[in-house]
Amino acid sequence: MANSYLTKTGEPSANIFDLEQDVIAKLNIFNSTYAEYIRCNSTNTSINKARCPTNPVNPQQAQKNVNDAIARLSDALRSINHNSDSPVQYDASYNEITQNYKNVQQLRASLDLKMKDLENEDRSLSHIYQSKTDATVYAGILWTVLASSLVYYVFVKL
Repeated sequence: MANSYLTKTGEPSANIFDLEQDVIAKLNIFNSTYAEYIRCNSTNTSINKARCPTNPVNPQQAQKNVNDAIARLSDALRSINHNSDSPVQYDASYNEITQNYKNVQQLRASLDLKMKDLENEDRSLSHIYQSKTDATVYAGILWTVLASSLVYYVFVKL
């Protein structure tokens, strides 16, 4: 069951986020019901009561629904097994988390360097190697042309 929490007895409790959404939805219903109750039962004559229902609205049922939803959410939050750790266990898990964080940062720096090389930016290592290879190839072509010219001159002109 995704996003479920285990109670102290080991049974899955209701999804906390669904319970929270239920509280919010019922609170919105209560707010609109209460606003309608205030508007329709007002003694102020300047308020337009044309949209008031023929049966008077009672917000007490909506309030009871909100209170029930809040109670279910509260019970679910209390029943979560928090895996209470001793200070030694807490320190060990904290040290493990900080060490993992340092490792992730080192891996991230290494990955950024490799990505820079793959993207072939001007100052990247692959660009420097490519420039050296090009220079070597052009130097080889130049030496070949010079040697060919020298051999031609030696055999033809002399």
